Amino acid sequence: MRQGGRKAEGNDETNAETKTRGTEMPKQKTDRGAVARFKITGTGKIRRRQQNRGHLLEKKSSVRTRRLAREVGLSPADRKSVRRLLGI
Repeated sequence: MRQGGRKAEGNDETNAETKTRGTEMPKQKTDRGAVARFKITGTGKIRRRQQNRGHLLEKKSSVRTRRLAREVGLSPADRKSVRRLLGI
């Protein structure tokens, strides 16, 4: 016969866990898409890639594509929301 998978009712350890389970605040999860898109410098600034570098590069000048290859700082308007996404 198969044994039941339930733990014993009188186990003090499991009862203690269930009592405190609902009282703690949930953890803030880092947005994985934001982690892939933004980098934090050593001084704490947030850097991002520039747009218009993903495709259709033949029609863009070499000077333009080299300029777009550099990372730039995040605008002050976006800083708060991106910091929240990154969990900083």
